[in-house]
Amino acid sequence: MDKPEEIRGQTSALPSPTAAISAWQPGQVIDGQYEVKKLLGKGAMGEVHLVYHRLWKVQLAVKAPLPKIMASEKTAERFLREARLWINMGKHPNIVTAWYVKKIAGLLRIFVEYVNGWDLKTYLRGGMIADLAQALDIAIQITSGMRYAHEQCQLVHRDLKSSNILMSQEGEAKVTDFGLAKAIDAADIVEDEVRSPISTPQRQRVPKDHRRQSTSASG
Repeated sequence: MDKPEEIRGQTSALPSPTAAISAWQPGQVIDGQYEVKKLLGKGAMGEVHLVYHRLWKVQLAVKAPLPKIMASEKTAERFLREARLWINMGKHPNIVTAWYVKKIAGLLRIFVEYVNGWDLKTYLRGGMIADLAQALDIAIQITSGMRYAHEQCQLVHRDLKSSNILMSQEGEAKVTDFGLAKAIDAADIVEDEVRSPISTPQRQRVPKDHRRQSTSASG
């Protein structure tokens, strides 16, 4: 797929610190090409929506930091710079692909690959790792993605943790959010107990069918 032209130039006309993210509703079509499917996550730092790209005919996750975070020109520029580094990494099976950044309704948004599954933290809590072999396989996948980032792209993640690793329903591990969390941290905004979907996208409740049944030691 060809990438649309990336945002260029100055980050002037920043959103008001008191502005709210425009409410995208399921079924709404944004910019004539993004059909909103649902809200994937919402927290103290931003929102993530699932959209259908009508031209590409694929589903994408769209991440938008809160306007109060982007109210600082320095922070907005840092966020855009970090997003571009992620975009320029290209494609790897164990890294979530970032496609482009676009300003919609005055707010920078990054369009990335949608992973239909859970983050690794939810995966672990749900008891979805059956044995040591599966655990090692996940570790190897993560290592493969990070090796590509280090050796081929000269990038360090800086915020690698279980909530920044997505697990597809097929068991594929993908590292996400290269640099974005650190760029947002630079806004010097204290995050409350509600975790940001910018750093934990596409998280869903683990279905009961996927939870391991506990075994009893008694006879």
